[in-house]
Amino acid sequence: MTKPKPRQDPQRTYGYLELADLIEQQLGIRPSLSTLRSAAARPADPALSARLTTGMPQPLPPHTKPARFDADAIDDWLDHHPLLTHRIRDQRLRDLTTAVGHGDTNAIPHAVARARKAGASWSAITTALQAGGWPHGRTWAYRIYKDTQA
Repeated sequence: MTKPKPRQDPQRTYGYLELADLIEQQLGIRPSLSTLRSAAARPADPALSARLTTGMPQPLPPHTKPARFDADAIDDWLDHHPLLTHRIRDQRLRDLTTAVGHGDTNAIPHAVARARKAGASWSAITTALQAGGWPHGRTWAYRIYKDTQA
């Protein structure tokens, strides 16, 4: 008879309360414990609309009560959460509008590059430029700033 291998648990784990605290700290929204439990019970489905718990790592096996989550997997998930990346992109676009509004021609290329790096489209960048008073369209924005680096 073969002996089962001892379970290798990660050194750091989170429970539901710690997970709720982390989400609130990083994303500004506190999920209910029932929301976290139902997300952990449901398999990831990319067809579902984006939710606060989209892509949340599953609890560690075996599914014990209370559930435990690998802290490194949760930290990585929160660092790349879609809600967080949208907020960063939106802030970069606001920074771009401010740079144009202040007439800081040296800061504009850098602000464009940071907005692109955050995932902003050329249409969104053009809208931000125009909101600051830039008189040109998307084609000009692309031609002038396509090679800028953050």
